[in-house]
Amino acid sequence: MAHLLIVDDDPVVQRTLMRALRDHICIAASNGLEALRLLGTQAFDLVITDVDMPVMNGVDFYRRAHERFPSLRVIFRTGSKFPDLATVGAPVVPKEWPMSIAVDVIESYVGFRGVVPVNAGQGEAVSEVGGR
Repeated sequence: MAHLLIVDDDPVVQRTLMRALRDHICIAASNGLEALRLLGTQAFDLVITDVDMPVMNGVDFYRRAHERFPSLRVIFRTGSKFPDLATVGAPVVPKEWPMSIAVDVIESYVGFRGVVPVNAGQGEAVSEVGGR
């Protein structure tokens, strides 16, 4: 069981992800600033974040979070083609993908299947490569 932080400004997306990831402990935040506050109060195994959000977008959140928590693992789950996303180097799971595939990628990223998702850049599919 992993501790996951879901960052998305859409409450329906939050609930959908939390239901899909019900075997894990999930906490939700509505924007990057709220997520940063939560990171200061508890440890998370993985953050799943949207990009296009009010107050603080996902890319700014990612950069600020990695300044404070360099080993924090983050997956972007977005429908946006945010210009700075390619420069971050974190995996991207498009919102257009079926939830079952998104959950498989998320679970493999926290180590449940011994595979490491790799993302070569913005808008590219996350692919799996052998072992850790």
